[in-house]
Amino acid sequence: MQPTRTIEPTPTLEPTPEPTEEPAEAPLPTMAVPTESPEEIEVDEPVVDEPEPFFIEEFEDGDGWVYFLMSGDEDDMVLEADSDRLVFDLDGEEIYAYVLYDEYIYTDVGIEAVAENRGVNSNNVSLLCRYSDDEGWYEFNIGSDGLYNILRFDQRRGEYVLLASGGSNSINMGKAVNVYTATCKGKKLTLWINGREIKQIEDASLREGQVGISVSSFDQYPVIVEFDTVEIFQP
Repeated sequence: MQPTRTIEPTPTLEPTPEPTEEPAEAPLPTMAVPTESPEEIEVDEPVVDEPEPFFIEEFEDGDGWVYFLMSGDEDDMVLEADSDRLVFDLDGEEIYAYVLYDEYIYTDVGIEAVAENRGVNSNNVSLLCRYSDDEGWYEFNIGSDGLYNILRFDQRRGEYVLLASGGSNSINMGKAVNVYTATCKGKKLTLWINGREIKQIEDASLREGQVGISVSSFDQYPVIVEFDTVEIFQP
């Protein structure tokens, strides 16, 4: 059955009367002239948070940090911010994993890390300062076996230069928590372990750069190190 459609009536058109007089010209509209200058409209600029140079990182999300490998297979590594900790899980030999704070360049700076070893008793935890792609960086290495060294990586020559080495009873060996601190101030490079000054040397090769941390595996694994906090401070 076809739907019913309503037919609308056609309207009747009345004839248009002939004009008897010339139509009067309509006056042009007049424009109002402002008597005062218009006020400027204020537009709120978006607020952009500037990165903080000195702070305590608690790794809620890992924003602002980047990583790279000097050695090893990335497939054998897990690096993640988990439960407000930065976790290095290295499940292979000779993995040297580095994490840098990518938001600021420093001259004089200190870095302190609270790190817990949860894997094998053969690894290095490292603090970095004055890192640059062109020049290299300073590196403070602390082993869970009680040894330490201070290095400078020479980017131009592509090699590590040993500046100092030794052993310390201040290192809590094995599966334990340690607080490692390093400062780069002028030519002085200083290492603290659990609040005790261990070694101070002088080197004037590098003047500025980024800061960071690192964990390295050797011939035993898994190496599991969790960073509770990392503090970047003015020395």
